[in-house]
Amino acid sequence: SRPASEVPHFDVLAREVEVLKKHLSAVKSQTVLCHNDLLIKNIVYNEAEGYVRFIDYEYADFNYQAYDIGNHFNEFAGWYITR
Repeated sequence: SRPASEVPHFDVLAREVEVLKKHLSAVKSQTVLCHNDLLIKNIVYNEAEGYVRFIDYEYADFNYQAYDIGNHFNEFAGWYITR
């Protein structure tokens, strides 16, 4: 468990929530059903049969339209590089 000194005071968190609500309410992106976990391991590509499939839908929910695209590249950035 984290020491209480590391946890921001409730007032600080409440202000952050208000700022986030303000900014997110200005976003003009549609809310659509998203996968929400498009890691490379959750994308199955079969070149021989010519298809792409998404698996592991446990986090699927409504989110902003481009979330899956942005999150895919965020997750992809360096996590799967072997040394």
